[in-house]
Amino acid sequence: MASLTGRLLAIALPLAALWGTPASAQSNVLSIIQSGSQNTLMVDQSRASGSAVGGLEISAPRLQTFTLVPASKDKNGVVTEAKTVDLNVLGAKVLRDQPARQTGAGNNADITVSGVNGFVGLLQDSSKASAGNRATVKLTGSGEALIGQLGGGNRATMTIGAGALDGAILQDGTGNVANLDVSGTGASGRISQFGSRLNNSLNVSGAGTSAALIANGVSTAAPGAPVTVESNGAAVTITQSQM
Repeated sequence: MASLTGRLLAIALPLAALWGTPASAQSNVLSIIQSGSQNTLMVDQSRASGSAVGGLEISAPRLQTFTLVPASKDKNGVVTEAKTVDLNVLGAKVLRDQPARQTGAGNNADITVSGVNGFVGLLQDSSKASAGNRATVKLTGSGEALIGQLGGGNRATMTIGAGALDGAILQDGTGNVANLDVSGTGASGRISQFGSRLNNSLNVSGAGTSAALIANGVSTAAPGAPVTVESNGAAVTITQSQM
């Protein structure tokens, strides 16, 4: 396990070169740049092979329109209007050949990777905030786990099970909390939170199931209680906003 603390740090080495780990843990890559103060990173790739921890870029929020209730006809044949909502959605660009980054002060990340060819992309930037961000990632298998947090005091926890395709938590604001759990062959999950003091959790399970939770200014009714999507191949989008 590596524990890294510093103002400016870049590492891109097989783990065997760092700790003399056995052959089964070779060919793992950790690339990180930390600028600022009191940023910490702990990475355990000792049970992984061909895995990498690298970069991530968050795009500016983009306004997207979601249909809440489709247009329909009532018993008299009168067409009712579709109900829609416009939400700011954060996007991510994976930078596998670039380092993970923690910028500002007090950011903390704890990453555990096991299995073959898994990838974790990390970006935490508290340079414009008074508090750091915290990220915890547990990735099993060859999936992809992305955490990007802009602002301060945000917390993100993600678990990607063996066989799952990918998961992403993207947050822009202050004091947000997000928890994501993805399991099932080819399953995918995503949380995008834009605003402050939001608290949302999403559990996705089932082969081929895909779910996204988009939150603008609203948390689940019981903070921390997960929205659960369990299916076989369904694609679901959950929106949280003030109407």
